[in-house]
Amino acid sequence: MGLYLSSTVEADYMSARGMVALDHQKVADLMGVLKHIHVEAPHKSLPGVVVGELGGPIFELVRLITKILNETGQALQNGGYPDLGTFLLEALKKAKGDPDVVLQQVCTIWLGG
Repeated sequence: MGLYLSSTVEADYMSARGMVALDHQKVADLMGVLKHIHVEAPHKSLPGVVVGELGGPIFELVRLITKILNETGQALQNGGYPDLGTFLLEALKKAKGDPDVVLQQVCTIWLGG
């Protein structure tokens, strides 16, 4: 929902190009968890110094969501689709009510075949 509501003409997060361009920071911001994706850890070479770094259980969720969005956008671009809606509409038209055809279309685009 955050992708849709935050999309603009300049930053269309729902497009294939927009999905590919998303990073961890933007996804965390859209999820409202930006301040929760950092953990404090001791500096590796400076004793007594603590630094903030990406991590923690919420960061893992953000990382997975970002990865899925990036891969989806890349698969759509490779298939020549500007966005997920265009791909789904075409897949549903080809399927003519047969869910196996839709599944085959989804597998084909994500597996690059």
